[in-house]
Amino acid sequence: MYSEKTCQQFSVMAGAAAMIMGGLLLFHLIAMRIMGISILVNNQEFEAFLEGVSEHKHLYTASGVVEAMSVACLIPIGLAFVSIFEDDRAYAILAVAFLFVGGTLIVDAYAHYGNMVGLGMDLQLHRAPTDLLIKLADTQGDLFEIIQYGGLCGFGASFVIISVLMTRSEYYPAPLAWLTFAVGLVAFFYTVVPFLFDYAQPIWGFVVGAYMLAREAGLVSVEEPEVA
Repeated sequence: MYSEKTCQQFSVMAGAAAMIMGGLLLFHLIAMRIMGISILVNNQEFEAFLEGVSEHKHLYTASGVVEAMSVACLIPIGLAFVSIFEDDRAYAILAVAFLFVGGTLIVDAYAHYGNMVGLGMDLQLHRAPTDLLIKLADTQGDLFEIIQYGGLCGFGASFVIISVLMTRSEYYPAPLAWLTFAVGLVAFFYTVVPFLFDYAQPIWGFVVGAYMLAREAGLVSVEEPEVA
């Protein structure tokens, strides 16, 4: 379906996109640590959360924007997977469909994430009763968490399928397949141990991106399959 040159171009674009995605996600992770706040809080903690948002409104906004931007990096990555897994194209298309659906839900979730900036400023300037703002923030937080988890389940299903396809392909080494499987697995448990996925996702981007770029640059030796 794709020529060898086209597959190489897809792989280079995907490798660069994965590295960029890793950088964007790392920025988001560092930003959240600097602010010291998390949207995944209980009702009683939303007042402190909104105060933190208003205090770091520019950094908070930037963290949400880069998280949404990282989703755009999935497009070349998905196209590369479809071109690489030529022998299992139907499963590759299914995996990429899960990936794109998950990405769309993540972008939608971060729209609710961004709404917290307005609520934080309303709290700071006393534009509305605190109880009302906390209730609105709790609603936005619940919507964010539900939609985000739907997106993460899409990512999880996609990465699990891709990890299996990696084991069936000569393009990827086994450690990358296991890393992809691990990222997909922890995505399903994000609400229990969110930090695992938060750290695993940028690591996956850097490792897979670096491997794809190094392979296409001829820096990775590829063993030819033995002929019986």
